[in-house]
Amino acid sequence: MGSDYVETPPGEETLNFPGKVYRWDYSKGYRVFISAESGEVLEISATASDAETNLGAGVGDRADKVFSIYRNTYIEPESVHGGKLYGLFKVEGAAALYFNFNLKEGQTPKDIRADNVVERIILTTPALLDDSF
Repeated sequence: MGSDYVETPPGEETLNFPGKVYRWDYSKGYRVFISAESGEVLEISATASDAETNLGAGVGDRADKVFSIYRNTYIEPESVHGGKLYGLFKVEGAAALYFNFNLKEGQTPKDIRADNVVERIILTTPALLDDSF
């Protein structure tokens, strides 16, 4: 992704991460969280209009396209807290790929319809989502 980013150094706020993190914000619409302790990439978030996964699902795509690609290969797991995790897929390497759709206020991922579009794609791990699947 290059070196065109603004780095935010570790602070007291750790969000859902297991420790302090660096945040790299790219002007094109990517955000990367890196462990301050290990240097490991913990999460990548993309809102860039040209962002897409290795299977070709991207920001701006309709839910029906995303689901036709991902539901054929991966599962939308059940949360340990109860309920299916709609729009979130368990992918290779124990990773979680989450498609955030343009839902209206008060709607939940269970309300995703075919014409909802992807606003953000997040690659992370279940533990960082406060889940285990």
